[in-house]
Amino acid sequence: MRTLVYTNANGLSLTLSSRPYMITKIDGLGSPGLGLQEKFAPYQDGSTLIDQLYQPRELTVEFALAAVPSNLSGIATARRTIVAALNPKTGIGLLTFTNDYGTWQIPAIPASSPIFANRVSTEPYQQVQVVFHCPNPYWQSTTQSTASLSYLGSSLEFPAAGLDMLAGGIEISSLGTLNGSVTNLTNGGDVDCPILLRFYGPATNPKVINNTTGLYIRIVKVVASGDYFEFNTTFGQKTVTMSISGTLSSGMQYLDLNSTFFQLQPGVNQLQFVDEGSTAGSTATIAYRTRYIGV
Repeated sequence: MRTLVYTNANGLSLTLSSRPYMITKIDGLGSPGLGLQEKFAPYQDGSTLIDQLYQPRELTVEFALAAVPSNLSGIATARRTIVAALNPKTGIGLLTFTNDYGTWQIPAIPASSPIFANRVSTEPYQQVQVVFHCPNPYWQSTTQSTASLSYLGSSLEFPAAGLDMLAGGIEISSLGTLNGSVTNLTNGGDVDCPILLRFYGPATNPKVINNTTGLYIRIVKVVASGDYFEFNTTFGQKTVTMSISGTLSSGMQYLDLNSTFFQLQPGVNQLQFVDEGSTAGSTATIAYRTRYIGV
């Protein structure tokens, strides 16, 4: 069975499934439109492909309002419920789709008020159509995947064959150190997905490295116990927020300039947490939602 639930920005929900609001048709669940970015040069046959980007998704939903012909008051009340829930002026809401194989969600807004078809008084149903505009074309998992990485201390790393002792001895500071924990995160979606990363104190210059891609996020600051830094790597929403003694503010000034607001690529991503301090107990947490081209 197919179920579509739209919750607008004011928290008002409308569920389309069976009576009284029965889905008759849904278009736009699959792959969204694709735009090709190309460049052309004089005397060039064809073009040079630069990139391919998905366009915003359009979902057209048709459903029937079950109505008793003689109960005009009930029809009017149901219509008012539909119009209120699908009011575009409330802003971006959340559309949740469920079928026999899973549940997915996508931010959406009605492209216009719902359209009510002309109804003959003897018909038992009122036909309704609404078009949802989804600026971000990807469906998302409804639950967040989470992981935690903790500082495990540091240790000296020696070559397997041992050390060649020189007359002057060796300097311990020249040896490499191993610290932090490593975990594998699986992005089971179709495209890269952003992460929500937090560094919890106590920590000194904490850093999370995506060993799969070589990209990392690091801050240059001593984070006290009870404080944290949060990173959102979503395109168009990239932020660094710090909580110091319970007060929230921007922490962008502490970001290592070589850091990248990386996302998890499809498949397995190996992440490592590194703390330059000597006190165990620092932690990093990561949350993400997988994204899908179509459902």
